[in-house]
Amino acid sequence: MTNRFGKRVRFADRPRSIKEADAKETGPRFLGLPDRWYENPRWRCREGHVSIRYLKAEGIGDLCLACGEYVWLTFPEDKEEEE
Repeated sequence: MTNRFGKRVRFADRPRSIKEADAKETGPRFLGLPDRWYENPRWRCREGHVSIRYLKAEGIGDLCLACGEYVWLTFPEDKEEEE
């Protein structure tokens, strides 16, 4: 999968905040992610945008509405970073 700039994006490329939260989770998992993340899904991109919505784009992946970067499912308590 690639982002809008043609760069390959992998599950391992997730932002550090998501990786750290994932490592702390101890409950059941679905498709490799904590089950509870799917109950109230939020999506985060590398630019720090967090949203409950994203652009579903076949062939190029799921994209952030704010910047067009690839998004990953994140933990429900995640908040957008302040500048």
